[in-house]
Amino acid sequence: MSDSAPAVTATEFVPKIPGKEDLGPKDVELCLFGPNPDLPRFIYYGVRFGTAYEAELTPGVGDRMLKVSNKSFVFWEPKEEGETATSFFVFFSYQPFQIVKLTYAKADGSLHYLFFKGDISDLNFPGTWEVITEEEYNTLYLEAKRPASFEKDVVLDLAKCEKHPETTQEGVYLDRNFNGYIHLLNYTALYGNKITKLMDGEHEVWVAKPGELCFTIFSPLINGRADKIRLINLADGKFHHKFYVRVEGKLTEVNAAAYYYDFNNYPFLGDIELNLNAEKFEKLCVIKGETFGVCYDLYMLSRLRMMQRLLEGDEVIWVRQEGHRW
Repeated sequence: MSDSAPAVTATEFVPKIPGKEDLGPKDVELCLFGPNPDLPRFIYYGVRFGTAYEAELTPGVGDRMLKVSNKSFVFWEPKEEGETATSFFVFFSYQPFQIVKLTYAKADGSLHYLFFKGDISDLNFPGTWEVITEEEYNTLYLEAKRPASFEKDVVLDLAKCEKHPETTQEGVYLDRNFNGYIHLLNYTALYGNKITKLMDGEHEVWVAKPGELCFTIFSPLINGRADKIRLINLADGKFHHKFYVRVEGKLTEVNAAAYYYDFNNYPFLGDIELNLNAEKFEKLCVIKGETFGVCYDLYMLSRLRMMQRLLEGDEVIWVRQEGHRW
């Protein structure tokens, strides 16, 4: 620092955090399969058992869990003064059902339990839920841990799915997400089914070997274009992966490095400029969230676009340097 530079005190570097007064204990809600801004405040513990998965969520230290729901279905809300939920345990598997155990405490400290069964045997995931007894819950829990059985073979034709991505084939559940430029399609075999062959029209992409079980096919579709990338997940107790990239119109198996290189280096659709004071944001996704009482906005660009400039009103905050990818 030169002699002419002004003196700087440490206090000038203390950041001003919005909502700092709300960093302490908070009343929180838990929503399964839905918007969940309070989720980062929960303590999460999960374990995988082969093709099954169980997870327990508990509120953070000092927080009070006052509602647990699943979109339109409410598992629990306090009925008396002083009640609070203390634990939410959910078990997922390739059975046609999922089970939940919810623990809540009354004002006197006594613990009480509620048990639920969710039916996901059809395509209406996450399905419908009903209250069950503790005995029924324990029976289902033991049944869910049995090795999954896969009696029906399913042939998935990607060419048919590409023409009608809003539909899927019998025995396969389709979960889709769209951020404006990339369709994320996830095809999962329903209970009792296994994908044994993957076709792309008349081209045979993959055939299961003895002992292989294909549960999920993950597919990013780049803006509905024909040169689509494919990622296939194979499960045989452990989760192994196979990667496919379309080369000259044909899906070809590649290694992970080649797959992700191709995905991350797709031709860009163009540059965009982000102004934080804009009333409407185009060509990007804005996610609003809250972590430990601090509200934030997360601006997510398609992988096919690059940020050119970042502004706040008329003030230029950042400009991309030539040759840099961001």
